[in-house]
This record gives sequence, structure tokens and C-alpha cells, in this order.
Amino acid sequence: MTIVYTKPNCPACTATKRHLALRGICYTEEPLEGDVLQQAISAGITAAPVVLVEGRALWGGYRPDEIDRLAT
Repeated sequence: MTIVYTKPNCPACTATKRHLALRGICYTEEPLEGDVLQQAISAGITAAPVVLVEGRALWGGYRPDEIDRLAT
């Protein structure tokens, strides 16, 4: 399962969701706040969105290379 934690009015979040959809990757969107935000910061992720795959934080920000890798 892929979860995309997003912030309001976030261009990188919109680009990430669009790219995931274009690559046929199903995802759930959740707000980036509270405990999830603190865990991301603790993991060194400082850019939205935060993308988790199978419960593991993989990256922050818009990363088309990572999305393409997930699709293969």
C-alpha cells in the first residue's frame, strides 16, 4: 500500500499524485500533520509530500524517479 501524506496547496504534492496516477500506482492520501509530520522530520524528511510504501517512509518531495521505480 502506498500512502501520500500531503499539505494543502502544495505543488509537489499535486505533481506526485498526478505522476502516481499516470503510472497506475494506487495510493491513499492523508494529511501531513501531527505524529506523521514529527516522524518524517525525525527521519530527515523535510519536504512534502511524504511517501510511504508498505509502511516505510521512502522519500519526501516530488521524486519522479522514485515513482517510476515503483511502477516497474
